[in-house]
Amino acid sequence: MDETTAERMRKMPMKALVKKVTGARDRDYLKLPETEEIWNRLPSDLELWFGLIMKDLEDPLALRCGPIDKSDDGYFEIWRAKRDRYFPETRPGYQPPRDSDETSDDEDGGGSDEDPFSPKR
Repeated sequence: MDETTAERMRKMPMKALVKKVTGARDRDYLKLPETEEIWNRLPSDLELWFGLIMKDLEDPLALRCGPIDKSDDGYFEIWRAKRDRYFPETRPGYQPPRDSDETSDDEDGGGSDEDPFSPKR
């Protein structure tokens, strides 16, 4: 990216950057200068999530949101909430939940014998 384009990108609000990335006709979102600028502004705790969204899933629409605070931090706050809800494994320090195979609702591990689709008596 040349210096003029870089300067223009630095001045763009996050809303405009996200709109350009999500509205691009070219499917190679990673080559867009707007994607590079979002990456440059991104806090380190969102880098893994952003990589998953943009590179692995190729779903830039996941960047769309309507934060109350239109600053970069407003977007980052919403993106953290999305990350924590849908992709918690991309959160720094993530610990997978313990296996719950040891505990079950039924002592013999068989579960309920009732048919959940039968009418109640």
